[in-house]
Amino acid sequence: MNLKSGQLADLREERAMVNYTKALRDDDGKFVHSAAERKDMGTASKALTAEVKPLEKEKRETAAQLETFKKVLAARTKALSKLRKQRHRGDSPIKNGLEKLLAVLGINRAAYHGGDLNGKNVQQMFQESDEISH
Repeated sequence: MNLKSGQLADLREERAMVNYTKALRDDDGKFVHSAAERKDMGTASKALTAEVKPLEKEKRETAAQLETFKKVLAARTKALSKLRKQRHRGDSPIKNGLEKLLAVLGINRAAYHGGDLNGKNVQQMFQESDEISH
């Protein structure tokens, strides 16, 4: 879309210049260009308009599609946030399995450190690492 946006801007600018040049008048209010030249400029302006219209249509469609995607993203983000709020931290099967394995091996979390593994518990976990990984 970026390349076409640049092309659209260039075509619009060129068409505006053609239309401006076609309408130029001198100090007496007479057209600077002859009727034949103005007619050719009008034809050129119409040709540029014919090139611009499909690009403008594509731009509108892309913008509408982008808005739709933004709405879908917002709805899905909201739904994900709602699911995350409903899910409890203890519901993770991986965490529960790891906790069970550590308990079987006699490795206890330190309650005084918020359940962190530290000191003696970490040393014991590393000593039991072969059993934990299998």
